Amino acid sequence: MKKSLVLFTACILVMGLAGCSSSDSSESKETTVVTSAEETIVTEAITEASSEETEESVGMVNPMVEYDSLEEVNETLGGAMCKPAVMGVTDEQFWTIDCGEQGMLGQYCYKVNGVAYTMRFSPNQTGDITGVYTSEGNTVYGEPTDELIAYAQDSGILFARWFTIDGQYVLECESNELTTELFEDVAEEIYLQTRDNAMNQNSDS
Repeated sequence: MKKSLVLFTACILVMGLAGCSSSDSSESKETTVVTSAEETIVTEAITEASSEETEESVGMVNPMVEYDSLEEVNETLGGAMCKPAVMGVTDEQFWTIDCGEQGMLGQYCYKVNGVAYTMRFSPNQTGDITGVYTSEGNTVYGEPTDELIAYAQDSGILFARWFTIDGQYVLECESNELTTELFEDVAEEIYLQTRDNAMNQNSDS
């Protein structure tokens, strides 16, 4: 707001000075002085606005932190996310995301045979961590009362959501990259692994 006000004031002053300079075209020296004043005012205003913008950018904290391994993310959040038990996993990325009042999320992105998957974990049992998707769409796996529920989103996203003793999990992928039947198999396999891992971690603690 302050930055906009500075620029707006500078523009007003420049227009005012320009109006004064045009009132007497015979006074070339005064016009030169006014032009110099205009440039000085604009330069100072832009410099101040740029400085404020830089300070604001420096103060912002990136909510996403990248890690070197899935194990590090699990250790940070107490989760049990797991890699798929198949060959050919590529393009792996491991993140934690600070979601403010909703707490921290773990996110694991990867590809299998060119199909992109995103897995998320939250130690918070409440709230929805399925991203931007708000409607349930069409059920393609299980029933709402089951531990594992997978939906086909209207936006073309397949996702499975389930709960274990350590929190909640989501697995999703583009529905045009994978059939619903194959996604059911993948989701069930990942669900069973995270459930067993969570139980083992709880018994060891």
